[in-house]
Amino acid sequence: MRRKLAARLGCVAAILFAVIGSVPPAHAWQANVNEVHTYYVPGPPPGSYLSACYVDSVNGVFGRPFAQLQTYDNAWSDCMIGAVTVVYLRDGVLLNGPKVPDTPGGRAGVSTAPHPGSLVGANFEACNLYWSCWYWQTSPFG
Repeated sequence: MRRKLAARLGCVAAILFAVIGSVPPAHAWQANVNEVHTYYVPGPPPGSYLSACYVDSVNGVFGRPFAQLQTYDNAWSDCMIGAVTVVYLRDGVLLNGPKVPDTPGGRAGVSTAPHPGSLVGANFEACNLYWSCWYWQTSPFG
């Protein structure tokens, strides 16, 4: 029953992400470049367990700027869906990489800049099974 409900909620959440994807992040903090951070959203680590959404995130440069988000659905976390977008600077123009969803407890979402550039940060979003959603941003530090 819970899996069927989660599947239906996942479809609705995907539609909501498409509709409200342009909402600016409500929370921002600095994250070390190329370092994985584990926390309850929206961070900064350790975050608040009250969100019931535990994630790993990283923003960094490996040839090109990238950002990654992994949400979890387990005994400590009830994340339903998440997405990530890398933000980078190229030739003086601020650009966004593709918005990439993740699968809770499965495949991480990785947004990679299609062009070389300077890392500016990452935009993240995640929702838990209780329909609480968070939008946050990290900027590079170090």
